[in-house]
Amino acid sequence: GIYTAPTAEALRWDIEQMKAWGCNMVRKHIKVEPQRWYYWCDKLGLLVWQDMPSTFKKRTGEEKTQFETELQRMIKSHWNHPSIVNWIVFNEHWGAYDVERLTEMVMALDPSRVVTGNSGMDAGRPHIDYEVGHIKDNHHYRPPTNPMASSRRAAVNGEYGAIGYNIEGHVWDTDGPWVHYNYQGREDATAEYENFARQLLKFRDEDHLSGAVYTQLTDVENEMNGYFTYDRKVEKLDRERVRKANLALW
Repeated sequence: GIYTAPTAEALRWDIEQMKAWGCNMVRKHIKVEPQRWYYWCDKLGLLVWQDMPSTFKKRTGEEKTQFETELQRMIKSHWNHPSIVNWIVFNEHWGAYDVERLTEMVMALDPSRVVTGNSGMDAGRPHIDYEVGHIKDNHHYRPPTNPMASSRRAAVNGEYGAIGYNIEGHVWDTDGPWVHYNYQGREDATAEYENFARQLLKFRDEDHLSGAVYTQLTDVENEMNGYFTYDRKVEKLDRERVRKANLALW
């Protein structure tokens, strides 16, 4: 295939849209963007949780060395961006090893940031937590849940949502399979988004929840839970209602 680098305008579009929908933070999940993307986050005022890209499989010794080299390079090449506030070492136990050691390594390498050792402690291998880092993070889509804060770490719901439906003519693969395809349309999906926001508000005010990450800005190849369709041409939720719900959580 042919890879075409995104234009400067396309990179800025992401940040402008998230701000317009009332988001104050983005989790860059399993991907590192071009430097210009982080520049626009700095410039326009969007906080970033940056994941280290990961794999599913068990790593060999050589692969572990490569992973740790690239992890350090990612941090050192991006730590001058003030928008980045959280480094995430692993996601949902994918290829995870020595989580405590690597999390402490990142904390020592960049003591100015918050560090998450494993985002999604309850995903794939339920209830396995690593008592390390600054964030205790669970993933739960419908409805969002709260991992319960402790005196050692802040609690966040690092992935929630799965509010999706298809719009004919605006999907990547018309034959599917599709994930997060559960709602009838715009009104149904928007009402559920507001319902989830009310639940998060209760977690924030009563159970010390410190953050939550809706998945996601746009549909992707087989996940249908975006604010926008895959081609960015159709808004799938009511923008003003979503913005109001998001702002209430700040």
